[in-house]
Amino acid sequence: MNPRTIPAIRRPGLLSFVILLAVVSCATLSSRPELFRAVRNQPGQVAWSPDSRTLALASGGDLVLVDLQGRILQTLEGVNPVFVNWAPGSDLIVVHGPDGAGRRLSRWEVGSGDLQAIGESPGARAAFPVGDDRGLAVLSLSFQKMSVGSFADMGFTLAEGARTKELGSVHTNLPPGATEDAYLAAWTLPGLRPFHETLLRPQYRKPPMFPPYTLLDTLDPLTGEVTQIIRLNLNRYGTPLTWSPDGRFLAFTDDSGYLNILDATSGDEPVQVSAAVKGLYPSWHPMRKVLCFGGRLVTIKGKVLNKMDSSGEESIGTWSPDGLHLALVDRDGLRVVSDIRLPEDVEAWELSPDMEQARDRLRSLKDLYRKNLISIDEYKSRREKHMKVLAP
Repeated sequence: MNPRTIPAIRRPGLLSFVILLAVVSCATLSSRPELFRAVRNQPGQVAWSPDSRTLALASGGDLVLVDLQGRILQTLEGVNPVFVNWAPGSDLIVVHGPDGAGRRLSRWEVGSGDLQAIGESPGARAAFPVGDDRGLAVLSLSFQKMSVGSFADMGFTLAEGARTKELGSVHTNLPPGATEDAYLAAWTLPGLRPFHETLLRPQYRKPPMFPPYTLLDTLDPLTGEVTQIIRLNLNRYGTPLTWSPDGRFLAFTDDSGYLNILDATSGDEPVQVSAAVKGLYPSWHPMRKVLCFGGRLVTIKGKVLNKMDSSGEESIGTWSPDGLHLALVDRDGLRVVSDIRLPEDVEAWELSPDMEQARDRLRSLKDLYRKNLISIDEYKSRREKHMKVLAP
């Protein structure tokens, strides 16, 4: 059987893993492999449950839950999911339905039955739980492709139950040949910045007679406040970036496809990690200083640990919260690599008790502002004290 056409959860070659010190095993699938091949190579198509035991999939028109052995636990057929994201509790947040006025935000208490509608959200493409999960930061996109170029409008909304708060939009003129998926991936891959809980806005700009660049800033979905980070000299109109678990670093690929790391708190220029690996979608390990990138595991210092069998440069890796399992999606669909063991000398993320406390206090502060118990000025003043703890 051709290894690129077997069921999408498939067994990786053992040699590549033994040589490179990571011990893994891969789940097999015994029924309905077409569901796994239908998972698109786009951010937000798979999501791990908080306990790392269940994987939710947007597979064609169906929403599917599988366990670590690849067994199908439940299927909701015909809901047309376009983005899935597990909330901090046991609920799954789903953006689904046809594009346009029919697009919906829904919550699924897994195993309880049908999706429970939160509300309609025309053009919605992604939703991220904010703080204690009572709010959702929603991204919506209007994309028009024309012969002279494409035009994109990315909108931002805070949805809290039946209430919605519009947070503005970003209009972008894109070059001829730009695709909607490539542009969208740059916005949906980062998610919320850890600890800060702000949205990253990677804005492509092409001034007349000057080279293009990407402006990075963040949007606070609660207050609408925008904070600029840096201007990156990139020629691509869509550059996916991802936050490190401590919310300090951004990983992305330069124009040559090599991995770069940016310290978003220092104002320094990004540093190229390695020229040995090319890729597109970096994904941070939740507890160790390792990224899945271009179908490989790479340390933050550029050491290549191994290559995932049959995964190309365009593959997207999604780590389970416990860091033991990796869902890999490429042009052939989904497969799951399990029981990953990293070398002991790979550094761990040091999230101090002070950082955890600062995050919790920031959430409490935002809740006070949400309830109109403090003013915006008081919110900003008190927030700065907690933000200092998160700085290096």
